[in-house]
Amino acid sequence: DEYGSQRKKWLKRQYISLGMAFMNMEYSAKYKEHPYSGPYTDTAIYLTKASSSSYAFGVGSFANLARMNKKQMLAFDWSFGVHFYSWKLVDRDDPVTGKYTLKAATMMFEMPMGLSYRSGGEASLDPKDKMLLTVGAGFAPTVAVTGVLSSDLESAAGLQFKMRPYITADAGYFFGVAMKAKITYYLTPLELMNKLDGDIHNGQSSLTVTGTSNFVVSLVILPFSFKWGDDDNY
Repeated sequence: DEYGSQRKKWLKRQYISLGMAFMNMEYSAKYKEHPYSGPYTDTAIYLTKASSSSYAFGVGSFANLARMNKKQMLAFDWSFGVHFYSWKLVDRDDPVTGKYTLKAATMMFEMPMGLSYRSGGEASLDPKDKMLLTVGAGFAPTVAVTGVLSSDLESAAGLQFKMRPYITADAGYFFGVAMKAKITYYLTPLELMNKLDGDIHNGQSSLTVTGTSNFVVSLVILPFSFKWGDDDNY
């Protein structure tokens, strides 16, 4: 039936992705003491660091919206992804004050949805169309869980949600199984944490953490593409 045929097409277009994620962190910590509560002191720390150990995993599929010809189509894409980022913000060993470290980590969950132009075997489901090309754009509802921890056990945590626009492109080849190299860039910064503690009488401390320049490079595999060409798929 038509529903069963559509399910087979989605299955043959399902993919998994494994890759490296990159994001800069802008870290801003401020402490402002009220002038009447004692000696007037303000402290501010500003840091910008690139992520160190960062990984990405995703699963997804796509469906035909409009066909240009057998080998080209406009598709609707959907997927689910998990990204992990870590940063070494401070790693200092001072002979007077001793060793001090400040680290941060973010676990990000996203559900990108968008439109893409696809050509080659992904559009035709024909193993003879070996060259694969995709360009697309959309929005990714994103939940980010972030923690910051220092060596003196001071910590902070934050939970943020944002709808992030993205652009993506990939290219690949059908080797019996379709494999592609993919890059995705997120167009807007993501505020990971924004905390304000204290009051004007006793002093206030604020902490703002923002992720910028976020992109993911990944290897994409369509594990069921070996079934391309089994029937009149496209």
